[in-house]
Amino acid sequence: MTPEEMKLGYRSHKEWLEPGNSDVVDEIYAEECEVHNPHIQPELQRGREAFKAYGASLKTAFPDMKITHDMVVTEVNQQATRWTFEGTHNGDYYGIPATCKRVTITGIDVFRIADGKIVDYSRN
Repeated sequence: MTPEEMKLGYRSHKEWLEPGNSDVVDEIYAEECEVHNPHIQPELQRGREAFKAYGASLKTAFPDMKITHDMVVTEVNQQATRWTFEGTHNGDYYGIPATCKRVTITGIDVFRIADGKIVDYSRN
């Protein structure tokens, strides 16, 4: 991977999701990108516009979200990022009303990169 490609996972979290800047999706994701995550509604799992809607719903639910990269491993055209997500549940999230409670979760995203863009990622 190029140095720019190695930054795509970081940019996805820190430039798109945390600040809610959907313009970044057009820069870093392929047009028909796909996410493999059973916790994201199926209609939000394919394509840039779907990703933008997912990011907006997450930002509405957790407006103060912070994502910390605990470990990053890059191999050929894939990058795995172990992360910690923290935020206050201040908005509706997939029908779950705001609890106003602080939430901390951890997970792993595996990004597959081709031609300078993220083409798909899996979240565990």
